[in-house]
Amino acid sequence: MDAILKWKKERRLFLIWLTILSIIFYLSLPIALAIIPEWMNASPIGSITWAWIYAFLQVIMTWIIGWIYWIKAKQLDKLVAQIKQEASE
Repeated sequence: MDAILKWKKERRLFLIWLTILSIIFYLSLPIALAIIPEWMNASPIGSITWAWIYAFLQVIMTWIIGWIYWIKAKQLDKLVAQIKQEASE
């Protein structure tokens, strides 16, 4: 029973933090465009603005979040396998 509670706690904590960080990261672009449009329209590299750079970073961040989720899911799957093994004994 302790393993099930550990699994639930780890899963819940991971999903809460991942959700909070994702919301903050993804909502910061529209918020920044609304609050500081002059800075977001500035061009640090040629004609590419900060808004485009941040938007591209969101694509990269999506892949990173997926990779982190995949790694954590593998860890939680091992814990589930351990729970199943303990239950069958």
